[in-house]
Amino acid sequence: MKRNVYLILGWLCISAFGFAQTLTQSANAPVPGESHTVKGADTTNALPNTITGSGVTWNLTSAITTNTRVVTDNWVSPSSLPGGLLFVGMGSNVCLSDSSMFLKSSSTKLEYLGNIGRDGSVTQFTNSVEVMHFPFTIGNSYTDNFSGKMISPTMGTLNITGTINVVADGQGTLILPINPTPTNFSVLRVKSNTKMLVTGTGTLSMLTGTINSVDYQFFKTGSKFPLLNYSYSKINIPLLGLNQTGFDMTYDASLTINVPELSNNTPYLFVFPNPSQHQISIQTNQNNPNYKLQIFSINGQSIFKDKLNTETYNINIDQWSKGIYIIQITDETNNQTYSTKFIKE
Repeated sequence: MKRNVYLILGWLCISAFGFAQTLTQSANAPVPGESHTVKGADTTNALPNTITGSGVTWNLTSAITTNTRVVTDNWVSPSSLPGGLLFVGMGSNVCLSDSSMFLKSSSTKLEYLGNIGRDGSVTQFTNSVEVMHFPFTIGNSYTDNFSGKMISPTMGTLNITGTINVVADGQGTLILPINPTPTNFSVLRVKSNTKMLVTGTGTLSMLTGTINSVDYQFFKTGSKFPLLNYSYSKINIPLLGLNQTGFDMTYDASLTINVPELSNNTPYLFVFPNPSQHQISIQTNQNNPNYKLQIFSINGQSIFKDKLNTETYNINIDQWSKGIYIIQITDETNNQTYSTKFIKE
């Protein structure tokens, strides 16, 4: 269920698609049959978030530090997905297939209508989220109020209300550390600020809280999808004692960014969603039969073990106690160990 909260947040940050310097439906709204691949990155430096206006420069040559993952978004017809006819009836004409997120695209705006979760839950925005107005260019801005609910057949309802403010606050030059030398791009920057209140009923009452985010995207002239996106988020769920901040950064995978990349021979671990209530997915670049997967409670008790024979390993944690767990993979050939943590809610 928590995965759906993050999916909602991700979409309110309009982070899955992009726009050119004057944004129109025909040039910039996603359509069935398209796909876009991005790579993940990080930074140890402060980013130039306060630079706004026309003719400005954002120099990120020393900001992007690591490459951590690759994600491809695939856009399809809503009617092609299970349950899609529900959103077709609401006017949806394009959908992000991997997460079953449904949009309605028109000449004047792009609206987020909801999604269908893998656990059978359905999120519908009766007052849709306007993720973009058309046309949209430097100096344009708008504010939209949205509302809806996520219904879980077994757990209850999560009511959602919020506000999104979107502004094209900068136009100028973006400098990225392209290999072998830094490269300048003419870009439009779009900033979105989202404030969302979630109120749960039934079992979901424990998820009552707030989700706030600020998202920055840089769009190259003539390109539908963003060259670079980074976002800051804050999730506050008092009943779970959760007050979590986050940062995410991605760039267009077609760019050869000059940063250290994790090679196929360097083990890494990524667990999501984190925190989680029902299921976790452990993603790694290692599927060597000599690797052993183990999970321990915070006090060192062994909870789970198996051979790591796939790059994405799913585990049901419904019956596990709440708390912090340590995931560990061990190369039994040379006894090297790599680990990460996750929270069971």
